Amino acid sequence: IDAITINSGISNITINNLKFIGYSNAIVIGAGSSRNVIIENNTFTSGYSSSIKGSGEPTDAQVIIRNNTITLNGAGIGDWAISCGGFNRSIIYNNNISNSSAGAIGTSLYTFDTVITNNNISSIGGEGAISFLVCQRGYIANNTLIDLTSRGIRFDRDNEGLIIKENYINTASRCINLYPHTSAYVY
Repeated sequence: IDAITINSGISNITINNLKFIGYSNAIVIGAGSSRNVIIENNTFTSGYSSSIKGSGEPTDAQVIIRNNTITLNGAGIGDWAISCGGFNRSIIYNNNISNSSAGAIGTSLYTFDTVITNNNISSIGGEGAISFLVCQRGYIANNTLIDLTSRGIRFDRDNEGLIIKENYINTASRCINLYPHTSAYVY
C-alpha cells in the first residue's frame, strides 16, 4: 500500500514533518501535470519499494526533495530510495540516505534539468548510488557517497550536458561510470 499518492493534475503540494514506517511506496507522484511538489523534513524507514517515487512518463513536475532521512529501504533493482521517474526540473538536496539494497537516487526513465547536491549517501547497493538511464542537463555536486557496494555515480546512455563536480565517493566498485553517448564535465 502506498501511504500518499499525488494524482496527475494536483499541484502546489508540500509534504513535511511526517514519519513513514513499513510501506510499499511512501509517496507516489503521478505522471501528467502535477507541479510544484515539495517533500521536506520527513523520515522514511523500513520501506519495501521506493520511499519517494515518480510514476509515469517524464513531465515538468518541478519536485523539490530536501532535508529527508531515508533508512532501510528494501527496494529492488529499478526502485531507488528516491525514484525520479517523471520528475523534470527537480532539485534533490540535503537528504540522508542509508542502507538501501537498491540505489539511493535514480530513474530508468528520461529526465532533464535534475539537480542533486549536498546529499549524504551510505551503505548502498544496486545499480549505483546515483544512477540515471537518460539525463539531459544534470548537475550532481557536493554529495558524499560512502560504504557503497556498487558504483557511485552512473549514467547509462544518451546523456548530455552533465556536470559532475566535487563529490566524495568511497566504493568497492567504480566511482563514476559513464556509458557511451554521454557528454559530461567531471571535476
